[in-house]
Amino acid sequence: MEGRLSEKESLEASPASKITGCIAQGSKLILTLAEAVDRSAAEDPKNYLVMVNGQTYLLSAGAVSYDSQHRTVTLRDLPLRPGDQVAVTVMGLWDSNKDIPGPSVTVRTQVLRASRRRWAWLIIPAGVVLAIVIIVIALVT
Repeated sequence: MEGRLSEKESLEASPASKITGCIAQGSKLILTLAEAVDRSAAEDPKNYLVMVNGQTYLLSAGAVSYDSQHRTVTLRDLPLRPGDQVAVTVMGLWDSNKDIPGPSVTVRTQVLRASRRRWAWLIIPAGVVLAIVIIVIALVT
């Protein structure tokens, strides 16, 4: 069988195609891969399709970085806001031996809402009012 994969090999996904984690941090998405992949393929923005709330975003050159030690791919400069639904399709990543290109894999995540920030606008003015009340009481007595 020259130049062909066996039936078993063709049915199994390449380990490079397995994404074990996807988290959103600010304007970045960090994908964790199951195994190391080829750096040039991992840092090629054409290998990623990013959808935020159903709208497609193209990644610019330099917006993708790969950390081979931690097997993470970072997608930067995305317009992410708390509550956004994000889907990333990863295409054409080769394993580190450049044997088999991995099939397309799509992962989904949601940008977490920062619950502490919702209350900060109440706490700060309340503190200012409390300080004014203490000063007024101190001046009156």
